[in-house]
Amino acid sequence: MQSVLVVDDEVDLARLTRMRLESAGITAAECYDGVSALTFIRQHRPAVVILDWMMPGLDGLELVRLVREDDSVTHTRIILMTARAEAETHDDFAESHGLDLVLVKPVSRAVLIESVQAELRAAAHAA
Repeated sequence: MQSVLVVDDEVDLARLTRMRLESAGITAAECYDGVSALTFIRQHRPAVVILDWMMPGLDGLELVRLVREDDSVTHTRIILMTARAEAETHDDFAESHGLDLVLVKPVSRAVLIESVQAELRAAAHAA
């Protein structure tokens, strides 16, 4: 079964995102920092990772770089959810940072579910 990992240092936001996904029938887990997320990703190989950009220690973009260098998780789709609106204004931002999608917070429940379902389909097709 395909799963999703939500990574955000704001625990309440991570839980809300996971609960929204689960309410749509999507299996999801959560981590609250980049280091534990990297361990989780390598052990469980989720189909989709939704992560925050700004996190202490290992930030979202550094986590993406490490995941993309790991041949064991090549089909993992990565969505960056960020409050930094300038990420949305650069057409090549996602591609140049190894991301599959960038969503600017706040993200509605409908957009979140639709985006994750599309990435799950893409992951299944790539596997």
